[in-house]
Amino acid sequence: MPDVLPWLAGLPRPLLLVVAGLLVTAEAGLLIGVALPGASAVIAIGVLARGGLAEPALAAATVALAAVVGTQLAYLRGRQGALPTPRRLHGPRGRALGLLERRGVAALGVAQWFAVTRTLTPRLAGYGGMTYRRFAAVSVPVAALWGATLTTLGYVAASAYDSLAQWFGLSAVVVLAAVAVVGWLVRRALARARRGYPSMSACKPGA
Repeated sequence: MPDVLPWLAGLPRPLLLVVAGLLVTAEAGLLIGVALPGASAVIAIGVLARGGLAEPALAAATVALAAVVGTQLAYLRGRQGALPTPRRLHGPRGRALGLLERRGVAALGVAQWFAVTRTLTPRLAGYGGMTYRRFAAVSVPVAALWGATLTTLGYVAASAYDSLAQWFGLSAVVVLAAVAVVGWLVRRALARARRGYPSMSACKPGA
Protein backbone atom coordinates (compact mmCIF):
# COMPACT_ATOMS: atom_id res chain seq x y z
CA MET A 1 0.00 0.00 0.00
CA PRO A 2 1.54 3.35 -0.99
CA ASP A 3 2.32 5.78 1.80
CA VAL A 4 0.36 8.91 0.90
CA LEU A 5 1.39 10.95 3.94
CA PRO A 6 4.65 12.38 2.48
CA TRP A 7 2.93 13.00 -0.86
CA LEU A 8 0.04 14.93 0.68
CA ALA A 9 2.38 16.80 3.00
CA GLY A 10 4.33 18.01 -0.02
CA LEU A 11 1.30 19.66 -1.63
CA PRO A 12 0.72 23.41 -1.37
CA ARG A 13 -1.58 24.06 1.59
CA PRO A 14 -4.41 25.54 -0.55
CA LEU A 15 -4.50 22.30 -2.57
CA LEU A 16 -4.17 19.84 0.29
CA LEU A 17 -7.84 19.39 1.13
CA VAL A 18 -8.92 19.71 -2.51
CA VAL A 19 -6.66 16.85 -3.59
CA ALA A 20 -7.60 14.77 -0.55
CA GLY A 21 -11.30 15.29 -1.26
CA LEU A 22 -10.89 14.28 -4.89
CA LEU A 23 -8.97 11.17 -3.86
CA VAL A 24 -11.66 10.10 -1.39
CA THR A 25 -14.41 10.79 -3.93
CA ALA A 26 -12.62 8.78 -6.60
CA GLU A 27 -12.00 5.87 -4.25
CA ALA A 28 -15.70 5.44 -3.57
CA GLY A 29 -17.15 6.61 -6.88
CA LEU A 30 -14.89 5.17 -9.58
CA LEU A 31 -13.80 1.61 -10.29
CA ILE A 32 -10.20 2.76 -10.06
CA GLY A 33 -11.03 3.28 -6.41
CA VAL A 34 -10.27 -0.38 -5.66
CA ALA A 35 -6.60 0.49 -6.16
CA LEU A 36 -6.58 3.86 -4.38
CA PRO A 37 -5.43 4.29 -0.76
CA GLY A 38 -8.56 6.12 0.31
CA ALA A 39 -8.60 5.15 3.99
CA SER A 40 -4.91 5.84 4.52
CA ALA A 41 -5.33 9.20 2.77
CA VAL A 42 -8.13 10.14 5.16
CA ILE A 43 -6.05 9.19 8.17
CA ALA A 44 -3.11 11.12 6.70
CA ILE A 45 -5.27 14.25 6.48
CA GLY A 46 -5.96 13.94 10.19
CA VAL A 47 -2.24 13.59 10.88
CA LEU A 48 -1.47 16.67 8.78
CA ALA A 49 -4.22 18.61 10.53
CA ARG A 50 -2.57 17.73 13.83
CA GLY A 51 0.65 19.15 12.39
CA GLY A 52 -1.04 22.43 11.53
CA LEU A 53 -1.21 21.95 7.76
CA ALA A 54 -5.02 21.97 7.73
CA GLU A 55 -7.79 23.19 10.02
CA PRO A 56 -9.11 20.07 11.81
CA ALA A 57 -12.84 20.77 11.55
CA LEU A 58 -12.56 21.78 7.89
CA ALA A 59 -10.48 18.68 7.14
CA ALA A 60 -13.08 16.38 8.72
CA ALA A 61 -15.94 18.15 6.94
CA THR A 62 -14.15 17.99 3.58
CA VAL A 63 -13.46 14.28 3.86
CA ALA A 64 -16.98 13.51 5.07
CA LEU A 65 -18.50 15.40 2.13
CA ALA A 66 -16.15 13.72 -0.34
CA ALA A 67 -17.07 10.27 0.99
CA VAL A 68 -20.78 11.03 0.60
CA VAL A 69 -20.31 12.37 -2.94
CA GLY A 70 -18.30 9.30 -3.90
CA THR A 71 -20.99 6.86 -2.77
CA GLN A 72 -23.68 8.82 -4.61
CA LEU A 73 -21.59 8.76 -7.78
CA ALA A 74 -21.13 5.00 -7.48
CA TYR A 75 -24.87 4.49 -6.98
CA LEU A 76 -25.71 6.59 -10.03
CA ARG A 77 -23.23 4.65 -12.14
CA GLY A 78 -24.90 1.45 -11.00
CA ARG A 79 -28.32 2.80 -11.97
CA GLN A 80 -26.91 3.37 -15.44
CA GLY A 81 -25.97 -0.29 -15.63
CA ALA A 82 -22.23 0.17 -15.16
CA LEU A 83 -20.93 -2.88 -13.31
CA PRO A 84 -17.30 -3.87 -12.72
CA THR A 85 -16.22 -6.46 -15.28
CA PRO A 86 -12.46 -7.11 -14.78
CA ARG A 87 -11.85 -10.73 -13.88
CA ARG A 88 -9.97 -9.82 -10.73
CA LEU A 89 -13.10 -8.08 -9.41
CA HIS A 90 -15.46 -11.01 -9.95
CA GLY A 91 -14.85 -12.37 -6.45
CA PRO A 92 -15.34 -9.06 -4.59
CA ARG A 93 -18.36 -8.25 -6.75
CA GLY A 94 -19.99 -11.57 -5.97
CA ARG A 95 -19.45 -11.18 -2.25
CA ALA A 96 -20.76 -7.61 -2.21
CA LEU A 97 -23.79 -8.67 -4.25
CA GLY A 98 -24.49 -11.56 -1.92
CA LEU A 99 -24.31 -9.29 1.12
CA LEU A 100 -26.73 -6.86 -0.51
CA GLU A 101 -29.16 -9.65 -1.37
CA ARG A 102 -29.20 -10.93 2.19
CA ARG A 103 -29.04 -7.69 4.13
CA GLY A 104 -30.17 -4.90 1.79
CA VAL A 105 -29.50 -1.45 3.20
CA ALA A 106 -27.71 -2.88 6.25
CA ALA A 107 -24.95 -4.07 3.91
CA LEU A 108 -24.24 -0.48 2.89
CA GLY A 109 -23.28 0.45 6.41
CA VAL A 110 -20.98 -2.56 6.76
CA ALA A 111 -19.32 -2.13 3.36
CA GLN A 112 -18.39 1.51 3.96
CA TRP A 113 -15.73 0.49 6.47
CA PHE A 114 -13.83 -1.85 4.14
CA ALA A 115 -11.71 -1.22 1.09
CA VAL A 116 -12.96 -2.63 -2.26
CA THR A 117 -16.52 -3.17 -0.98
CA ARG A 118 -16.70 0.57 -0.26
CA THR A 119 -16.33 1.03 -4.01
CA LEU A 120 -18.45 -1.88 -5.26
CA THR A 121 -21.45 -2.04 -2.93
CA PRO A 122 -23.08 1.35 -3.74
CA ARG A 123 -22.72 0.59 -7.45
CA LEU A 124 -24.34 -2.80 -7.02
CA ALA A 125 -27.16 -1.25 -4.97
CA GLY A 126 -27.94 1.09 -7.86
CA TYR A 127 -27.70 -1.67 -10.42
CA GLY A 128 -30.03 -3.92 -8.45
CA GLY A 129 -32.79 -1.31 -8.26
CA MET A 130 -32.55 -0.22 -4.62
CA THR A 131 -34.51 3.02 -4.38
CA TYR A 132 -32.45 6.15 -3.90
CA ARG A 133 -34.35 7.05 -0.73
CA ARG A 134 -33.40 3.77 0.93
CA PHE A 135 -29.85 4.02 -0.34
CA ALA A 136 -29.28 7.61 0.78
CA ALA A 137 -30.90 7.07 4.18
CA VAL A 138 -28.02 4.77 5.09
CA SER A 139 -25.15 5.71 2.79
CA VAL A 140 -25.13 9.45 3.51
CA PRO A 141 -24.81 9.31 7.32
CA VAL A 142 -22.51 6.27 7.31
CA ALA A 143 -20.16 7.67 4.65
CA ALA A 144 -20.01 10.99 6.49
CA LEU A 145 -19.33 9.18 9.77
CA TRP A 146 -16.60 7.11 8.15
CA GLY A 147 -14.83 10.18 6.80
CA ALA A 148 -15.09 12.18 10.02
CA THR A 149 -14.09 9.21 12.19
CA LEU A 150 -10.95 8.31 10.25
CA THR A 151 -9.89 11.95 10.03
CA THR A 152 -10.32 12.30 13.78
CA LEU A 153 -8.42 9.08 14.40
CA GLY A 154 -5.53 10.43 12.37
CA TYR A 155 -5.63 13.67 14.33
CA VAL A 156 -5.71 12.18 17.83
CA ALA A 157 -3.30 9.34 17.09
CA ALA A 158 -0.85 10.96 14.70
CA SER A 159 2.07 8.97 16.09
CA ALA A 160 0.28 5.73 15.22
CA TYR A 161 -0.33 6.65 11.58
CA ASP A 162 1.42 3.60 10.10
CA SER A 163 -0.62 1.17 12.18
CA LEU A 164 -3.91 2.95 11.51
CA ALA A 165 -3.27 3.22 7.78
CA GLN A 166 -2.42 -0.46 7.55
CA TRP A 167 -5.51 -1.46 9.57
CA PHE A 168 -8.01 0.62 7.59
CA GLY A 169 -6.29 0.14 4.22
CA LEU A 170 -6.31 -3.63 4.29
CA SER A 171 -5.35 -5.63 1.24
CA ALA A 172 -8.16 -7.01 -0.89
CA VAL A 173 -7.57 -10.57 0.31
CA VAL A 174 -7.90 -9.65 3.98
CA VAL A 175 -10.88 -7.41 3.24
CA LEU A 176 -12.75 -10.20 1.50
CA ALA A 177 -12.22 -12.47 4.48
CA ALA A 178 -13.38 -9.70 6.81
CA VAL A 179 -16.47 -9.04 4.70
CA ALA A 180 -17.39 -12.73 4.87
CA VAL A 181 -17.11 -12.71 8.66
CA VAL A 182 -18.96 -9.41 9.04
CA GLY A 183 -21.68 -10.58 6.67
CA TRP A 184 -22.18 -13.70 8.78
CA LEU A 185 -22.34 -11.65 12.00
CA VAL A 186 -24.75 -9.14 10.50
CA ARG A 187 -26.96 -11.92 9.21
CA ARG A 188 -27.20 -13.47 12.67
CA ALA A 189 -27.72 -10.15 14.46
CA LEU A 190 -30.41 -8.92 12.09
CA ALA A 191 -32.14 -12.21 11.32
CA ARG A 192 -35.27 -11.29 13.24
CA ALA A 193 -35.39 -7.82 11.72
CA ARG A 194 -35.00 -8.97 8.14
CA ARG A 195 -37.32 -7.04 5.86
CA GLY A 196 -37.15 -9.37 2.89
CA TYR A 197 -35.25 -7.07 0.49
CA PRO A 198 -35.92 -8.40 -3.05
CA SER A 199 -33.26 -10.42 -4.79
CA MET A 200 -30.82 -8.24 -6.71
CA SER A 201 -30.61 -10.80 -9.47
CA ALA A 202 -34.28 -10.29 -10.18
CA CYS A 203 -33.90 -6.54 -10.65
CA LYS A 204 -32.95 -4.80 -13.84
CA PRO A 205 -30.77 -1.71 -14.34
CA GLY A 206 -32.80 1.46 -14.05
CA ALA A 207 -35.65 -0.31 -12.26
